[in-house]
This record gives sequence, structure tokens and C-alpha cells, in this order.
Amino acid sequence: MQPDTSFRKDYKNLDGYDKGTIRGSLEKRDSASWKPKSWVIGVINKNASKAYDWNELLETKLINDSVDDLSVMLALESDNASFHVYNRLVNGTMLHFERRNDDEFIDENTHSTWNMDGICINGTMKGAKLNAVQSYQEFWHSWSTFHPNTLKYSNNGPLNQVKI
Repeated sequence: MQPDTSFRKDYKNLDGYDKGTIRGSLEKRDSASWKPKSWVIGVINKNASKAYDWNELLETKLINDSVDDLSVMLALESDNASFHVYNRLVNGTMLHFERRNDDEFIDENTHSTWNMDGICINGTMKGAKLNAVQSYQEFWHSWSTFHPNTLKYSNNGPLNQVKI
């Protein structure tokens, strides 16, 4: 697709939108957690939804959790902008992941190594693939408006979740 040149001037000032560097009132991303314009990753499973704080993912690089009965793993790539959400159940085995380096993670169950594409590249599960889970990166105010019963992921409490 080619850009429509008649709108080039209107959109020129949005070049840095995804990086949070524009000056317009449209963006102004909150850098603090759980503010209206803070980034979150949202996941829906059946009738349940959960939001994950972008700042926490930036800090930990990997989160193991569940949304209702769906066990998920969120992983942040080394560019600190790209992320993946995968189902942790593979061939009937529930996996728990930890970060190995910028491009790989390892599951504690089989000690197999996985890449960011969700493919096992070494170990007993070599060749297996994690199933991607639909997820959304949004401002907190947008996610919470359209998912009013969402849970907020928190790694600080025994339940790892807070209902809004």
C-alpha cells in the first residue's frame, strides 16, 4: 500500500508516536504504572481478562501467569518494544519459564531452551512450538474501559492479581 500524499502533512508530526517522542496531546504516555496513559498488555480468555503492566515486563523481561484456566508466559524481546504471549501448556506438560538471555528462555521442567519465536531449539522438547495467545498493547484507560472486570497482574501479592 502506498501512503495517500494528500494526508502526508497531517500525519508527519506522528512519526515518533510508537516511541513516545511526539509533542502532541494525543500521546503523552505516562511512564508510571497503572495511570490512564500507562501501557499495558491485555489478555482475554473466555470471560476473563487480565492486564499486565508494561513497566513490570520491562523490568522482569518474562512473566509466568494464568488468565482463568489459560497458563500464559509473556516475554519481552531485547529491543524493549516487541513482546510475545504464549500458552505454557505444551503436549500436555505445563511449563514454567525463566529468562536465559536476551533472545532465549528455558523451561524449568525439562531444561529445554526456547527462542523468541516460541520454538524449542535445544533439549528434550526440541522442535516443539509454543502456541501464541492473542494479546493487545493499549493504554490502561482504554483497556480498563472496554474490560471493566479485568484483573491487574501484580507480582507483589499471594494471589498475583487485583480486581479493578
